[in-house]
Amino acid sequence: MKHKTPAALAAWNLYPLTRDPAIIAFLVKNDGDDILAQARDLLEQSWQGGADPALATALQSRLIDYLWEKNDDENGEQGAIELLSALEALCRDLLAGGNRAQKAAENALDYRLNYLAESGDAAALAEVQRQLQEQRATLAKSSGKAIALGSDQEALLTVLGAAR
Repeated sequence: MKHKTPAALAAWNLYPLTRDPAIIAFLVKNDGDDILAQARDLLEQSWQGGADPALATALQSRLIDYLWEKNDDENGEQGAIELLSALEALCRDLLAGGNRAQKAAENALDYRLNYLAESGDAAALAEVQRQLQEQRATLAKSSGKAIALGSDQEALLTVLGAAR
């Protein structure tokens, strides 16, 4: 699959985090489960190139309210907060233009993968991190042209132990 915008690529890379069991558990426990369905819909629309502005607006509003209330790491799930922040950046990029989403997605993925590297399968994580680095290098050289994805969403889902 090829993506023409950093926002589409950010959406592609954020989707596996919405399936991460630890992030799901955090959001369900902390009254954020409604965010997941909206986020998944918006992410799928975004990587396919046609995000609904009304959905992006509604999700952005919900995320701002949620992040205002949940800005600490009381449950040790900073990964969930990183995902939500990246989703808010994606909503902002989709609604007002800009390029914040890709960097926010990179930060969210890096945070979660670094956390997992401390206790997970180092070989699988190293491969996913290598793919993400290649993807970022390709994006930097693409000058706005459509590029093939460097990371495999299935590999990310597997490393995260995520439900599909």
